[in-house]
Amino acid sequence: MATEITHSVLVSVIVVILAHALYRRKSWNKIPLPPGPPRLPLIGNLHNKPPRFEWEAYADWGRQYNSEIIYLNMAGTSLVVLNTRRTASDLLEKRGSIYSSRMHSPMVHDLMGFTWLFAVMPNNDGWRTRRRLLQRYFKFPVEDTHTISNVKLEWQKPHETKYINQLLKKLVDTPELFMEHLIHMVGSVSLSTTFGLPILPDNDPYIKLSSTGAEGLKQATVPGAFFVDAFPFMKHFPSWVGFQRKARMWHEDMRAMLDIPFGDSKKQWQNRGKQNGKTGGGLISFVSEALDDIYSSDNPDLQQEEYIKQLCGTIFMGTVGTTSGVLHVFMLAMVHHPDIQKRAQVELDSVLRGPDGKLRLPTHDDEPLLPYCTAIVKETLRWLPIAPIAIPHLSTEEDVYEGYRIPKGSVIIPNIWAMLHDPEKYPNPFAFIPERYLRKDGSLDEDLARDVEIGFGFGRRICPGRHLGSSIVWLAALCILTTSDILKARDENGNIIEPGMELESAITAGPKAFKCTIKPRSEDCAELIKQAAIDSEYIGL
Repeated sequence: MATEITHSVLVSVIVVILAHALYRRKSWNKIPLPPGPPRLPLIGNLHNKPPRFEWEAYADWGRQYNSEIIYLNMAGTSLVVLNTRRTASDLLEKRGSIYSSRMHSPMVHDLMGFTWLFAVMPNNDGWRTRRRLLQRYFKFPVEDTHTISNVKLEWQKPHETKYINQLLKKLVDTPELFMEHLIHMVGSVSLSTTFGLPILPDNDPYIKLSSTGAEGLKQATVPGAFFVDAFPFMKHFPSWVGFQRKARMWHEDMRAMLDIPFGDSKKQWQNRGKQNGKTGGGLISFVSEALDDIYSSDNPDLQQEEYIKQLCGTIFMGTVGTTSGVLHVFMLAMVHHPDIQKRAQVELDSVLRGPDGKLRLPTHDDEPLLPYCTAIVKETLRWLPIAPIAIPHLSTEEDVYEGYRIPKGSVIIPNIWAMLHDPEKYPNPFAFIPERYLRKDGSLDEDLARDVEIGFGFGRRICPGRHLGSSIVWLAALCILTTSDILKARDENGNIIEPGMELESAITAGPKAFKCTIKPRSEDCAELIKQAAIDSEYIGL
């Protein structure tokens, strides 16, 4: 009898739970989804998904449907596009507890093996551990700041100075290769800061290795690039299928990128330590600092060493493509706006030229005295954002926002391009206007300057390496402006070659290749460039 009562109670509880779940599901389904383009059965919006420059299409749909958020469905996967800073703040920051994860990608995670990559990890204990390590060793403040001089980059700064000094000479010696020179400089700073390894002036094997390892991820993270992400069962297709071959090749490139530089850096650290009679040593870098800490204990934490190796790959992949892309946009902006370039050089001369008339290169300590130049850097971030759509977030709970249902498991896409081209916040948004960040007294509007950095992400997912990237961009841009003029190129007949304005279509975009002429501003600038290159050889790292 007691058993029958127990079974009856259990059945009743199950019925109540199922009825409650069914009621909740029906209640959720009564709430409308955000507006968006028409969908077809089964495939949803696969038929009308924009093939390229999707950020512009998302913004157009927002205007068409008079909504700041847009809904699409990709073969069963819900996509919610946020076209305004307000909606991104409301969801990704104020409700960060349910909007801070990442979607699982069969291509990126299962086939290519990027389960370790900080930027695409879900919001779990492993992600939080890696985030703490990055903040610890790069010594970034918890609070946000747009002012690089307020950030204690400490041992990272000599790496910047060394390779930016070398860059200046390359730009005037072989200006036609300026895009490659900028990539090499950023790669040098990133790899040198991370591993403490010596970097060759050209065709460095570590930079090539790391760039190759990052290329596959860049292609695979373009939304809709591979059908296996929409149809996960395809990951079981035979190994000879095209996307499987690519995944296998990219996986091998990724492992080489992770293992070889870290292994060489650790050997260097061990050898220096043996020479000095210590546990470790070597050039000051992320790896050496971390290994010093790990092996200062009698029981070194080998799992933490593995985390450090993974973060090394994260640092490179998170800085090189984005930072060099921003600098490419900066060069494009200067080519198109010689008047802005001249005004910046007047400000630089007023601060950097001493009483004897001798010019020096800028440092981060000069930033408070150079508001117009800093405004140029901020406008570069806004004008052609190299991350026009941020890495998508993932919602982990059902939610309702302003009367619209956002299903659990939705992919949340912040449309950075639309936010930074909002005509209400940025009048004449397609024009390059640094003055928009200056107050009437010529000082920098810090709130507006800070707001353009939304390309670094939102809330708990904001890029922890943003200060390093911003530091490189600011110093490189101002050193180039101090020493050189950036002009439109001419063909063999003397006709001006108009540089294009088109971005590559990707999560991390950038201007397509264009030509320009770079030359020293004056004889004393040419001498400064030569001396900077000589000085760089004496910067010991």
